[in-house]
Amino acid sequence: MGSVSLKVGVLYHQEIFRRGLVAVLQGDPEITVAVELPAGPIEVTDTELDVLIASRRSLRSVHPACPVIVLAARGNQMSASSKPGGDVAAVLSRNDLTADQLILAVRAAAAGLRVDAKVEEQPPPILDDHRMETLRLLAAGADTRTIAGKLHCSERTAKTYVGDIKVALGARTRAQAVAEAVRLGLL
Repeated sequence: MGSVSLKVGVLYHQEIFRRGLVAVLQGDPEITVAVELPAGPIEVTDTELDVLIASRRSLRSVHPACPVIVLAARGNQMSASSKPGGDVAAVLSRNDLTADQLILAVRAAAAGLRVDAKVEEQPPPILDDHRMETLRLLAAGADTRTIAGKLHCSERTAKTYVGDIKVALGARTRAQAVAEAVRLGLL
């Protein structure tokens, strides 16, 4: 039984957050990221997207024909009635967004449903000094060997720190861990 691939566009002005969104979406075998850009103007309709994920700022010069998931900062929510263009299927807080919520919102929007996100506040995980420094190095693009050198530890210990960070942040990859850390305000 073959699965249908959803074509998703990501239009987000902050590069590291945009890359984190793309990493999460690419982790789902039913989703294909067809467009990844920092902002408009682009002809989103030409790419035949099923769903567009965008920041409010990035939507200013775009008028998509597909459902839109708007990611807004906490306290800067917009209602679905204040449409920037396209059919707003969801307005989600980027500060509270989890990978599962993003995937489910994409699937719901593609199916023509609207999403009302009510998220419980959860405090960010507490990471010790070694893991926080490892996280900063990951965000800077450091590999395991570089992390080990900077922290004066073995590569195996550095890998353990990276693994601990991924578990604490609920991430499957280093990129997802960095994106989640940014979302939670750890970086």
